[in-house]
This record gives sequence, structure tokens and C-alpha cells, in this order.
Amino acid sequence: MSIIIEDGRGSGRKALVDVDNRLATFAVARDEVDHVAITEGGTFVWYATATTAGASSVFLLTNNDPTYSLVIEEAELSSSVAGLVATVATGGTYASGGTATVGSNVNLSSGRVALATAYYGNALSVTAPTTRWSQYCPQYINVELIDRPQLLYLGNNQSMSLAVSAAATVYIHVTGWYIHKTT
Repeated sequence: MSIIIEDGRGSGRKALVDVDNRLATFAVARDEVDHVAITEGGTFVWYATATTAGASSVFLLTNNDPTYSLVIEEAELSSSVAGLVATVATGGTYASGGTATVGSNVNLSSGRVALATAYYGNALSVTAPTTRWSQYCPQYINVELIDRPQLLYLGNNQSMSLAVSAAATVYIHVTGWYIHKTT
């Protein structure tokens, strides 16, 4: 007695078999940021350009979502000058200056908005940030300040900021996605 495996679409047709008589399958492997973007519309990017007159904070992002943690998967910075040192900090709060910006949803069909406050610019003042690490930035080369496996998890009202060591024009790209808090 033979068994017929149907294709799973309800059409009653036989499933496809490849030339080696193996069941033909199709699978997609995604990392979590892509999965969240597609299934939940919860992945966001922030882009900013800041020109500083000297050492200064250039970007601040605060998660305001009471239900979801914001995972910062990537933060890149490119500088107009050689020898710049960029610093990643957490725990700071917005003091003054800068320009507010809104994160763009990677899933264009999603209506979800980022419940996060972001500021960038040369007059940005951040109170009491805690330095996590610093990195040398060559001229006009994207430097990954945050990248896997070095993720930052921001709970409600937690923040991350980027600062530079000297006068420069910097280009900033930050990617983050929301995950439900586990308590």
C-alpha cells in the first residue's frame, strides 16, 4: 500500500519530490530583528546627522514603552574627521538642546509607531550618562558601535546615548526592535 503526501494547500495534488526522491521543502531563516519587523511591525531605525563644535553628545534614545523592552541591535557612526573617539553610554536623561526625531518602521505596511524619544544635534545636553565603551572612528568609515552580540536592552524610561570626542560632522544610524518584557 502506498501513501500519498499532499501538498498542504488543500488542492489534493501530490507533494513535490526532488530528483533524489526527497520531499521538496522551502524554508526561510531570519534573525529576530527581521522576524519582529515582519510579524509584529516592531523594528525601527533612526537616522541623524549632527555637526558639533567640540566634544559633545550627538544622539539620545529613550524607550517610553511601558510594556515592551527596546533592543538596540545596531548603532553605526561615521565621522568627517579622522581620530574621533565615539562613546556609547546608558542611563542618561535629556537635559536640553538637540532636535527631536522619530524612528521609521522597517515594515512599511505596519501602522505601529516607536514609543521612544530620540534627540540628535550639536547642542544636545545629556545628564548623567554612564559610559559603557568607547571606540576609535576613522574618517568616513561606518563604525559599528553596537552590533551582535553586543545588544543593549532598554526597559521603560531607560536610554542610550552616543557622544564624540571632538568637533566633527557625524552620521548616525540606529536600529532597534521591541520584545515583550519578561517579568
